[in-house]
Amino acid sequence: WKISAYSKGTTGVTVLKIPVGARPVSLGGAYVAVSDDIYAIEYNPAGIIDVNNHTITILGNLYLLDTKKSYIGYIYPDFKDIKIGISSNLFYANDTIRISQWSSEDKGVFSIYDSITNLSLAKRFFEKFALGVNLKYIHQSINNVSARSIGFDAGGLYQYNKELNLGISIRNLGIKLKEF
Repeated sequence: WKISAYSKGTTGVTVLKIPVGARPVSLGGAYVAVSDDIYAIEYNPAGIIDVNNHTITILGNLYLLDTKKSYIGYIYPDFKDIKIGISSNLFYANDTIRISQWSSEDKGVFSIYDSITNLSLAKRFFEKFALGVNLKYIHQSINNVSARSIGFDAGGLYQYNKELNLGISIRNLGIKLKEF
């Protein structure tokens, strides 16, 4: 079952819409309740509570039309009873050909760059219940125009028994991008 108040196309930051990690992608993004590895930073920050070792991941992906996506994440599990994670998610394209909608004439090139940096915290409050939050720094640059914002995610994870986890995640809440 999936309950969602998600609306595609409400943001210009492309990197928010591209999934991260082979396991979450293979599950079709239905990863909120099974987030128990480094990709929990992206899907349900409460899930990093189940990561018990220092964990790092580095991903690179050649995407559509000469665009690229890179991801790096790290979880530090040894800070008292809190787990800390940090990640950077990048989407970029260099030397994109500029054309007008009325002509296919080459008008030069430009670059696209989106980035999200997350600081994640998770804490177990009861034996079977954990909460987590992400604080996000969002940056977007297209040609010579740049904008930035902050946002957050929040998530909860409840382990009912060995076969059933319940998860909830609120993602990508924040303020409107502002030019700088």
